[in-house]
Amino acid sequence: MAPDLQAADFADESLSLLELSRTAQPTLRAVKSDYYFDFYEELFSQLRDAPLNILEVGVFRGGSTLLFAKYFSRARILGVDIQEPPAEFHEEVETAGLSDRVRVALVSQSDASGLENAIASFFGGDRLDIVIDDASHMYFDTRSTFETVFGPLLRPGGTYVIEDWGCGYWPKWEDGDPDGFHGLPRLVKELVDLVALPDRSMLWEGERVLPVDSELPSPISRAVLTNSLAAFVRSDARMPSTSLLWNGSGRSRDVSSLTPTQSAARVELPLLGLRELLRQLPHATARALATRWARWKGR
Repeated sequence: MAPDLQAADFADESLSLLELSRTAQPTLRAVKSDYYFDFYEELFSQLRDAPLNILEVGVFRGGSTLLFAKYFSRARILGVDIQEPPAEFHEEVETAGLSDRVRVALVSQSDASGLENAIASFFGGDRLDIVIDDASHMYFDTRSTFETVFGPLLRPGGTYVIEDWGCGYWPKWEDGDPDGFHGLPRLVKELVDLVALPDRSMLWEGERVLPVDSELPSPISRAVLTNSLAAFVRSDARMPSTSLLWNGSGRSRDVSSLTPTQSAARVELPLLGLRELLRQLPHATARALATRWARWKGR
């Protein structure tokens, strides 16, 4: 549990996350677009006073780590990165009286045992409430972190956020692919498949999509997808086997050939995020998706 706090430790709750970000000194300001703060405000404002356990994967200069520590005034926050944040970050942690609630561990996000050890060292046996992955933005690194943390360490009802997933469409990104079959778009599509696990394991007209004997509940109870941000809420269902988790063969399929499905979990596709996604897809694929979406909405 989070340590007891004095009244002076609490941030000014009249400020939104965006407003609070603007009070930071420029060199320690969180490097995020304004709509990221609005997104987090919408998701987490009701948890502002809760004793949360937060894991931030990717710290950079530590601006967002400090921001979240001041916004979530009773949260313990562990940041992990492969590089040490600057001295002024550590000075601000001390000056703001956050040293008992904030720690940074030097570990790669793809180092499963190192990540597990860092989390156990700081949080003990307590499960995580919020995870924000703003690290390498590469498919295999991000997938490794998800496998390590989401099932075993995130509590049911906890939220796992993947930032900047749209960079995987950029041709010059290291694992980028304009068609979205690689990089983080591939991972997000695979996680949407995980949301739809009940439909994919359902017996319908004598057949199941997946090679299983019974219908499986999804470990994701809710997903929120928008431009650059993807949030997944943990259910109390067990994680499926790795062979089922990553599309069986581990490769993504052409989404233009798929029809929209409804699952026991709730998937939200805000209109603005959908439009941004369609703009980044090849014209034929975007047209097919838009047509299918319109038909589904008209049901």
